[in-house]
Amino acid sequence: MSKYVFDAYLVLLLIGTFTGFYYTRGLNRTFLPLKLLPWFLLLTFINEILAMTWPKRLGGNYFIYNIYLIFQFCFYSYMLVQMIENRRMKQLLTCLAIAYSIFATLNIGVIQGMHTFNTLNYFTGAVILSFFSGYSLNEQFKKDIACNPFKKPYFWIASSILVLETAMVPLLLPPYFDLHLSKVELRLISILLNLINLIVYSMFIVAFRYLYKNSVRSSLQR
Repeated sequence: MSKYVFDAYLVLLLIGTFTGFYYTRGLNRTFLPLKLLPWFLLLTFINEILAMTWPKRLGGNYFIYNIYLIFQFCFYSYMLVQMIENRRMKQLLTCLAIAYSIFATLNIGVIQGMHTFNTLNYFTGAVILSFFSGYSLNEQFKKDIACNPFKKPYFWIASSILVLETAMVPLLLPPYFDLHLSKVELRLISILLNLINLIVYSMFIVAFRYLYKNSVRSSLQR
């Protein structure tokens, strides 16, 4: 079952990529974060394929995920900086993103190394992104009571980041702290991780859909 869920996740990544390219075509630079999102989904798909096919004799695929985690953090931070309106919070997240990138690079090269999963990078990034995605959602709910945030693409993007970073942490803690899980337990964790990915990237597709609907509605009102 684990393989089927993972395959469904890969298919959903492709659907999200093509949906994003379709719905963001023709958008101007004002919507640059949304125009970049399909490219990020495509990179995620390529990363998963590369990690899946990478031979173990070359050291395993941990280094692929370690590098991807840094890029993922930087991209999500960029998205959140564009969505957050409070100037101080924007500056704080920007500074944290720069500091994280430096720390994560040093961690890969010097501390935890390339060929082991960089738990320090992952959990530090998860805490930062969870806080700021939650802050972004709080801003959106307070911004305009008359406006339904559920129909805004940025709501779904911030929600997807929050779900990804908060839901995966409890699942990734046991296997990487040597809790001696059985094969059945590890397989169950793998299934749950892929189910979370299915939920998260489905939310991105919903964001693209509302982006398209809102752009069509605004063009008709001109």
